[in-house]
Amino acid sequence: MSKVEFIGSTAENKTINNHKNLTEIRQSKSINFYNNQVDFIALRISKEDATGIKMENLREHPVLKNQYTIDSKDDEHLKNIALYFKKDGSVILKSSMPYFLYGHNHVRFHEDRIAEFADQIKELLRIDIENAKVLDFEYGAFEKMTVDTKTYLKNLIGLKDWDLEYNKGNMKMFGNPKLGLHYKVYDAVANAKVKGTLIKGCFPHEDVIKHEIKFSNPKKYFGREFYFKDLMMDIESTFQDLTITKLDRLLKQFRNSLIEKTDFEFFPKKPDVVHILYTVLKNKEQQESRTYGTSVLKEVFDLIDAMELSPSQKSKRRKSIKELEETYDPLPF
Repeated sequence: MSKVEFIGSTAENKTINNHKNLTEIRQSKSINFYNNQVDFIALRISKEDATGIKMENLREHPVLKNQYTIDSKDDEHLKNIALYFKKDGSVILKSSMPYFLYGHNHVRFHEDRIAEFADQIKELLRIDIENAKVLDFEYGAFEKMTVDTKTYLKNLIGLKDWDLEYNKGNMKMFGNPKLGLHYKVYDAVANAKVKGTLIKGCFPHEDVIKHEIKFSNPKKYFGREFYFKDLMMDIESTFQDLTITKLDRLLKQFRNSLIEKTDFEFFPKKPDVVHILYTVLKNKEQQESRTYGTSVLKEVFDLIDAMELSPSQKSKRRKSIKELEETYDPLPF
């Protein structure tokens, strides 16, 4: 629907153009996730599990002490890993698992490929990481957009109960310190161009957004220590709250909680100031209800009750506001 008609004696047969991309932006709320994946991960490997490590397959960082990567001349993407040797004998391993295996992350990466990553680490370094503690990790998915990514990112104004932590170029990031979570939204194609993996990852030419949840403290969110083997559990696992299925649902939940500033449900039914101002309030209500549970009608009624008016005056004003409220329903897109 590209146009909305005003209703009223002074504005009959008049129309106002809706925002050019309003319909498309509203359609973007339908989730078209694909290539869901566990991407970056940081593990702490105990001293006992790190004693047999194949140091001959590692190359020390030229500047940073006690930091290594895999020494590989034939397979460049195996360098997408870093190991830090701690004074207590434990080892911190950090890697984007898809990049480590394939040189890009435009790929589905669930239990089977997570197990493949563990097998590769065991073969190359003689480390069994199944019992390694997860310090942080990212779970995300790609989404094909119905609008260009710049328009989509520009119009994102919030995520329920989260703070805006980063807003630059092709990325926005929101954070929730209470949950130890961060939510990144960025232009996947632009990111792939910067990293030089656009062709390698066979990215589509259309607009693609990447959504990612970063668990900066998994224990805070899951309520217990989180281990690499938890990510390898299938959907029949006893700990279903720790499965990939749970992460899929969580990503969709957060995606649906994103708030877009152009997400207008209401337009004036009459061109007078009262209707214009009331539709502004109704749109604010619609945008903020996901976060604050805002109700324009209740707030106006509360304000009327607090005013120094007679019961009759209050009743008349409540009746007028109620009639105004009843004239507005979401547009049938």
